[in-house]
Amino acid sequence: MGAPPFAETDLRPWRSQIKALLVGIELNPLVQRALLDAFEKHGLFAYTKLEPKIAVDELGRLRKTRVNKALEDFDESLRSRVISVLEQLHAIA
Repeated sequence: MGAPPFAETDLRPWRSQIKALLVGIELNPLVQRALLDAFEKHGLFAYTKLEPKIAVDELGRLRKTRVNKALEDFDESLRSRVISVLEQLHAIA
């Protein structure tokens, strides 16, 4: 008999985890929500659309190309602050 099938674990972060990581960036609530919605739209949160392997590496770190794509509608200053925070916290590959 072969080994039983197993469900792959989704290593993407939850919305609340990304929100917590970005707490150091001062954002008004509308911008914060738009930012988190953009992450969700691009499949960067656990159990959202998009294949998990596309959004994160094998350690669960967000792929920088996917984060850049999610942030393309935001100004350069905000994009660079978000990327910087995620890099400092080793949450981005």
